[in-house]
Amino acid sequence: MRQTGDFSAMVSTFCDDIKSTQKTLLIVTGESNCHIYNAELVRNALLEAQKRGVKLRIMAGPAVCVGPVNSKENTNTILELINKKNVEVYRRRGRALLHYRIMDGKRVYMEIPHVAGANSSEREVLIIRKEEQELCAERLEDEFNYQVEKGIAERVHSPDDFLLLPGKRLRELSSMVESKGQSFDFSTKEELMAYL
Repeated sequence: MRQTGDFSAMVSTFCDDIKSTQKTLLIVTGESNCHIYNAELVRNALLEAQKRGVKLRIMAGPAVCVGPVNSKENTNTILELINKKNVEVYRRRGRALLHYRIMDGKRVYMEIPHVAGANSSEREVLIIRKEEQELCAERLEDEFNYQVEKGIAERVHSPDDFLLLPGKRLRELSSMVESKGQSFDFSTKEELMAYL
């Protein structure tokens, strides 16, 4: 089942998922939309989860959305979490097709694939039946681990490991790459910057 999300509902659901997580929170995102990840409620929930000992494993990129839009501030809460205790942040070579989070290995939130920089009105959530949540979580976590093991995603130790782009510029870049019939797949930051 699909459900179209609005911004406040997305932020509220994300916060509820973070706050209810006891042990592990695995997040696979594309550009880590700064409007969502920099929302005060989400930022505080992620930082509080990290402080209370929840293991955070986050896969993003290759570019990360920073903002707020039209700001010179290069901020995104995911960048702030790099190198904190209980946190592993990974940069993908290419943009993840599936964006999801897994709470405690049992509950799954998944978005329908969308273009880079999509706003909340352009996103849809896939509702997974309760009885299928744990199996789905297991398969998605296996995929996450496979990407790390095979070097599709590499652990980062600095925000400089990502290409940081304001949301509007990121959407332009995504459209340009996709209009050439290519995927948003770059093995290095330099390859991605060559498009700019």
